[in-house]
Amino acid sequence: MQTQQMDKKWIGDILAAASALGYALESTISEILSREIPTQQYVSTLAIGGFLSSLLLAAIFEMKLYASTPYESFLLMIPNANLQQIFWFLAIYITQRASAVNYNISTLCSNFYTFIVSIFIFRTGFDFLQVFPAVGIIMSVALYFIAPVEAVLENAMQYTEVQKEDK
Repeated sequence: MQTQQMDKKWIGDILAAASALGYALESTISEILSREIPTQQYVSTLAIGGFLSSLLLAAIFEMKLYASTPYESFLLMIPNANLQQIFWFLAIYITQRASAVNYNISTLCSNFYTFIVSIFIFRTGFDFLQVFPAVGIIMSVALYFIAPVEAVLENAMQYTEVQKEDK
């Protein structure tokens, strides 16, 4: 069993890298599109859409599991939902007031610190490949300050306008 999992580990690595790129793209697009939207409206829309899609998916795929779940577990879901709402409010608040880069860096840093704590407290093993996210964070910050996103977007807009004028 262990060998089969190790043979397919690269698939997980590729999916994780693709997810990270997709997440970065999504948060940048979210920053651009949410600038003019009030924070409460954004979070309310997210909550309503998330609630409806989660309810539908739970009804389709997890109804048998919910039927056998004790009610205490459902009581834990209420504070989790409230904390998720607070998280998303703070996420969009930071994204609108600072930038998607600041939000992503703070999220990645917290994940990296959690990794370090897990090594010392939970005695998880250290793998050299786990250093790459830390290096990626440092490189991302350096690249951000070398060419800020606003300057890159402004140059792209100017290039688009020049292309339109040439035609």
